[in-house]
Parts: sequence; C-alpha cells; structure tokens
Amino acid sequence: MVWLLVIIVILLLFFVPPFRAFSVVIAGLGVVGLLLLWGYSSYSNNVSLNKIKPSEIVISDLRSGKDYSTQKLYGRITNNSKYDVSSIELKFTYKDCETAGGSNCVVIGEGSVYVSESVPTGQARDFNSYMRTPPIPKGFLNRTWSIRTIRAK
Repeated sequence: MVWLLVIIVILLLFFVPPFRAFSVVIAGLGVVGLLLLWGYSSYSNNVSLNKIKPSEIVISDLRSGKDYSTQKLYGRITNNSKYDVSSIELKFTYKDCETAGGSNCVVIGEGSVYVSESVPTGQARDFNSYMRTPPIPKGFLNRTWSIRTIRAK
C-alpha cells in the first residue's frame, strides 16, 4: 500500500508544478526540524552530563567476582548531589606490578564499566554490572578506577 502512495507522489512531482514547489517547502521544513531536534538532543545530553560533579558521588564496597562464566562488578553508589543520578561510567586501569604494594608498575589494560542505576538525591543504591575480565599480570595486579561520566535525570 505504501508503494502506491510513493508512486502517486512521484507522478505529482513530475506532472504538477505547484506540487513541486509545495514539496520543496515541506522538505526544507523537515530538514530544519531534524536539525533543531538534533541540536536540542545534543544540548540536553551535555546538560545532563554536567550537573553532577564526581566529588558529589561516593562509590564504596567496590569488588569484582564471577557470575557463572562472566566477570561482574559489585558496589554501592551514594548520591550526595542535589540531582538524581541515572547512570555512571567507571574507568578502570589495570597495572602489572613487581610487588603487592604497587612499585615498578606498567599499564597492561584499560576498560570502562557502565552502571545503569537510578539513585535519588541523598540516597544510596547497590549495583552489579558486567565487566571485562582483567588481564593476567606476570607479577601483581593493581586495579585503579575513576568516575568517567555521571548522567543526571
């Protein structure tokens, strides 16, 4: 049924000059509308990423473990900001160190974990999220992490 409508529109474009002008105006308005929608989407995305500072979020009890054959990350997010958290992305750096204390280390891997957990203002939520299996070190594995992005509601 849609193909019939497409054929009719193409015939109108070829044989009815006023319809050509009308279709150009409609297409132009459609392009302007799509550009405005894209700009608003980009703006709202930047606003939601800049509302909460990493210092206003506390990540505690961070540990990893196996869930069947996959690696999972467990922990607790405490929201001390005035906005609700909708998600957090954590960046991990894996280092191979000669001693357990972390001396003479070399970076052997980096990765990130996306935690999609809604945390209202002044509250805490436990989370678990899948993560990439850390690389196997020759010495001692030293894992450090930081908050890469925080998305607010």
